[in-house]
Amino acid sequence: MSKPLIVLAAFIGVTFLFELIKIRRIVLPKDKTYRFRERQMNYSVLGKGKAIILLHGSMLSRVWAGFDKKLAEYYRVYLPELPGFGASDDGGNELHNTKLFADALCAFVKQKKIEHTPIIAFSLGTVVAVNAAIQNCTDGKLILIGTPVVVESQKLKQVSWLPIWLRRLLCSTTIGRDKILVPVLRDIIGVADRKRDEALLNELRVTDTKSLVDIDVYREVGLSMPKLLKQLNNEVYFIYGAKDKLYQTSKHLIKNPIVIENADHNIFKSQPDKSLEVLRNILQ
Repeated sequence: MSKPLIVLAAFIGVTFLFELIKIRRIVLPKDKTYRFRERQMNYSVLGKGKAIILLHGSMLSRVWAGFDKKLAEYYRVYLPELPGFGASDDGGNELHNTKLFADALCAFVKQKKIEHTPIIAFSLGTVVAVNAAIQNCTDGKLILIGTPVVVESQKLKQVSWLPIWLRRLLCSTTIGRDKILVPVLRDIIGVADRKRDEALLNELRVTDTKSLVDIDVYREVGLSMPKLLKQLNNEVYFIYGAKDKLYQTSKHLIKNPIVIENADHNIFKSQPDKSLEVLRNILQ
């Protein structure tokens, strides 16, 4: 057998092996739906009163830790789910990057006629919200929490050179998520505890692998975000937890951030009462 055929056979064998052991995404039941490129995306609505949009990052329900319900005591809270997250369909064969997510967010606000509604966006969701605002599909206040402007992660560098197809395969397995995806996510935000987190792994099971690994973080964040932030016409607020690694790496590029003491990247979980106070003051 020639060398090219041996290489091809090995590639097919490895791919087949990964197909056997990879985790199948759990697609949650849909609540309410909006259309995006002939696919059904999911969203929920909580509470009554002034409308706001609460936009997730790389995680869904776990990140709010019940904070969405706290907000719903004062506001009508829209919670859209981006392609590949929770109950939303994936984005098909397209790259699941921040542009695709921004297009989905634009589709959501236009269909629900909430283009002027304030957006509270978290982590990766801040990049999505900024990209959507640049497209002029939303002109409401942008309240950006844990915004990645500069990303420093040795663990991310170690895997970023891998081709997308291989990252997708590796991170769709239990070992890949435990040993690659979770440590990378934690390293980006500066979480010291590297122990296995069953709750986090369970959360990742309701997310399409493409939605987590397709993003070119250094290009879509490090190269793009500083330029995009200068183009915004929206009223913008930046909020960080004082212990958030992303705050330490990005603060020289952010004007007048609101810093919540004793809070980490997830301010909703680490300082919920203070976070609610800050957000309500902004939303007045």
